Amino acid sequence: MGSMSNPQNDELDSLFEKYNLEIQTSVDLISLAVHNIALNLGFNIRGDNSTLLTRTPAGIVFLYTYLDTQTKMQLTIFPLGPTILMIHCHLPDTSDSFTFQIKEIDEYVQDLRLVNYERLKRLFISSIGERLRHKARLLTGIEKGLLSLPDEVLRKMLRYLDYRSVLSLSAANTRLWALGRETALWKYLLKKHYPNVLLAEDEDPIERFIKETRKLNTRKKLTWMSYSVDPITQEPLFPQGVGGGRGPGMGSWFPPPFFPPPAPPRGGPFGGFPPL
Repeated sequence: MGSMSNPQNDELDSLFEKYNLEIQTSVDLISLAVHNIALNLGFNIRGDNSTLLTRTPAGIVFLYTYLDTQTKMQLTIFPLGPTILMIHCHLPDTSDSFTFQIKEIDEYVQDLRLVNYERLKRLFISSIGERLRHKARLLTGIEKGLLSLPDEVLRKMLRYLDYRSVLSLSAANTRLWALGRETALWKYLLKKHYPNVLLAEDEDPIERFIKETRKLNTRKKLTWMSYSVDPITQEPLFPQGVGGGRGPGMGSWFPPPFFPPPAPPRGGPFGGFPPL
């Protein structure tokens, strides 16, 4: 019978205790852990849950609805060999599917005990969990506004923004953060603002954009741009690590955490930030 090695998660401990007799393999143990993650995302089990693990030829299947709505989700977990586990989430209303792969089962199960649950939860949510919940919220009509738009529309919108606005929008949530980091977007922005720059095949367009922007600032003799604060307003000009800031490096262009730079001053001894 399985258990978990982290006693701090009382919710998961009670789940294992309730369905302990059903846990026979490592796959069963991980299946209950993923089920608990789905519950935390807002999915409720459908029908009779006296026997939670429904075993089918396709794998272990869980049936959910999102919150108290009629939006359905099916979770299927099946092995692809002795060490690989596939987790497949399907929304039948739109035929959308999301897949998450565990490459090493032993990383999460040892001696039929669950380990590294928080890591599993973090990876699942960041890879497919947030997108799955977002899609379910769209289907139920809960999600409105900018996030109700599909990714294709948001990608086109980002191309009309300047790079500072892209960075600011990327700080809103994980979905916009992922869209704001896409290589295709920064290749477009690099071509738009620096048409004479040739990008090497293996070169990161984000870092090249940073490099070209800093070179532009130097040519314009805006020496105040090499500091992490504006000497006039005493407010941050760049995220940490960019433009001479005191942060860890180029990766700090993106959250978390991220503090977008303020609008440049108009007039004054420097005349504001040059348009790109």
